[in-house]
Amino acid sequence: MMASAASAQSTNPPPQNQKPAPIIVNGTRRQYDSTIDRRSYDIGGNVQAATGSIGDVLRDIPSVDVDLQGNVSLRGDPNVTILVDGKPTSLFNGPGGGQTLLQVPASQYERVEVMTNPSAAYAANGSAGIINLITRKNRASGVTGSVRGALGTRGRRKLGASVADKVGKVTLNADVTWRGDPQFTTDIVHFKEPETGVTSREITKGDGDLHLWTARAGADVDLGGSDSLSADIHRTDFLFHSNSTSELEGVDSSGASVRQFERNGFFLQNRFDSEGSLSFSHDTNGKGDDYSASLTYEANRNDDREHFENVSTLPPEPDLFDNVSRRATLHRFEAKADLTSPRADGASLQAGADLQIDDDRFDDLGGFGPTAEAAAIPQPQFTELFGFDRTVAAAYAIYERPFGQLTAQAGLRVEAEHRQSGEVGEPASAKDSNARLFPSLHLEWKLDKETSLKTSISTRIERPDPEEFDPFRRFVDPFNFSAGNPHLKSQTTISFEGGIEHKKKKSLDIATLYYRRNRNGITALSEDLGDGVLLTTSENLVGSTQAGLELVANGPLTKTLSYKLSGNIYRFTIDATNLGFGRRSAMIESGKAGLDWQPSKKDLAQVSLSLAGKKLLPQGEEDPMLLVNLGYRHQLTKRLFGFLTAQDALHTYKRHAFVETPTLVERTIDSAKTQAAFLGLTYNFGGKPKEPGFDYSG
Repeated sequence: MMASAASAQSTNPPPQNQKPAPIIVNGTRRQYDSTIDRRSYDIGGNVQAATGSIGDVLRDIPSVDVDLQGNVSLRGDPNVTILVDGKPTSLFNGPGGGQTLLQVPASQYERVEVMTNPSAAYAANGSAGIINLITRKNRASGVTGSVRGALGTRGRRKLGASVADKVGKVTLNADVTWRGDPQFTTDIVHFKEPETGVTSREITKGDGDLHLWTARAGADVDLGGSDSLSADIHRTDFLFHSNSTSELEGVDSSGASVRQFERNGFFLQNRFDSEGSLSFSHDTNGKGDDYSASLTYEANRNDDREHFENVSTLPPEPDLFDNVSRRATLHRFEAKADLTSPRADGASLQAGADLQIDDDRFDDLGGFGPTAEAAAIPQPQFTELFGFDRTVAAAYAIYERPFGQLTAQAGLRVEAEHRQSGEVGEPASAKDSNARLFPSLHLEWKLDKETSLKTSISTRIERPDPEEFDPFRRFVDPFNFSAGNPHLKSQTTISFEGGIEHKKKKSLDIATLYYRRNRNGITALSEDLGDGVLLTTSENLVGSTQAGLELVANGPLTKTLSYKLSGNIYRFTIDATNLGFGRRSAMIESGKAGLDWQPSKKDLAQVSLSLAGKKLLPQGEEDPMLLVNLGYRHQLTKRLFGFLTAQDALHTYKRHAFVETPTLVERTIDSAKTQAAFLGLTYNFGGKPKEPGFDYSG
């Protein structure tokens, strides 16, 4: 990890598209830093970053959890917005977004910013908060870069390269990666029908191969003075093919077999994401007014296809083939402008405006029949083209000023939303237009050079995903259907936080009390359609509350051994009285622990444990999940590094879920073979060779 501490950054957070204030570094940058409204983690010292995905690295960061499907949560709340360099992205959202998060290499990023109470400078969507991924760019003069490769167990392999060159006033950056990752899954579902006494068990095994290609290219042009122009293009291709077999057997109360069913076929998912952005910046490094403007366009296409044969031997029924596909096409355009104006008394004013336009289409095709040929013909009841359009126009202002040892930052954001959705070619089934205010307030009191008190309050919103408005009943498998709800309301959240932070040399201690009140939360609701078939829809809750305490403690134990600890405990209460399930409460605990050992400058060993807390649902819950990762890095030469990592070393990262309806009880065990070991090499070229320093101050 990183060596000596950097000088403190300004507590004035830059707007999303404005260049952050430069960091003056003594030696190498601090691994942990914070401002009045965020925490920042340098991930370069995480050995998992050399061979793992950005999802793997996020699991080591306090407050953050990532489940088997790549769904991200902050302090147990899944309503998280992920930004890249301060800008929205569809890369990790929408269909297949979670799997992309579990595959995109962590080596593309250098820092992760966590904002559990974001300021008004950021879009209000994402009631749990914001995770901002900062991409890695080589900034040295001349040609610099790296070449990376790794081989893993079960046929896993990874290759990557990055290069940067500064020619005159133009700096060029490029990065390309490829990852091949065979996938092996086992899902076990137990059904119990209390009315009939029938108990069933279904075992599904998947065997597939996944390939991911990513490419990034950018150019920064120094226009002279304080002006610069930047252009970036990104491309990600995600291809996944899996063969799947399912066997189901049901018995009655006497133990006699009453149901036997098999399902065999394959699943195909292809996902393509392209993004381009152009931005202008006038940056005086705090000596005058700074302003920036940017344009971003992103196109995302996700294709899912399923071809299966269903055989029921008990009771005997004719064979049935299903051929189902869904194409999601997402288009996003954003225009944004920001201004930062410093004042002579140390205060500053930020203001900005942005416009985001989303144009999405979801095309479902489904066919069923006694032969594969008959199933290839789409049938009207399983075919739909759904359209979703949303425009959000926003403006914000933030005033920040120091009052002696106290710094106050007050902000106000207004967002006007217009959306409509429905079957293409038909009148819109859902429309809404509204304008809302989102205030934020952050206070920081410096008790001394090492200790500060922080408190904040913000109002956020969680807008439903486009698919959640689609009422079309979609076939998932013979025992599961899903449908959206065109009448869903957005969740609104009021969040309070207060805590103390103490940093001394390489030690860090943080204690944070927090409380969140959510109104109109969105939850999945399961309905028994009979014969063990479930329909899952989305519904609004009355609300929920979350009150908890988060503790973080990092520091050295000896000259060569350091520790990292964090824990979160909170009471979560769901109010589902409007759905007939009453109120449910539970104490939920989660935590992370790690040890880093560096016996010499050339060697670094790491072990990390992450316990994700259980999830409380209106109709059930999910059990906690434990993950153990190991890593070792050795410097072979001044430019060549070797890595050995083990992910899910104890094979404990499994999902156990429980759902109960009046007529059906379902228990699920999902187990992806995430256990893997990797052997990798990284070669750095150009520039001055770096010593593998490390710092455990965060």
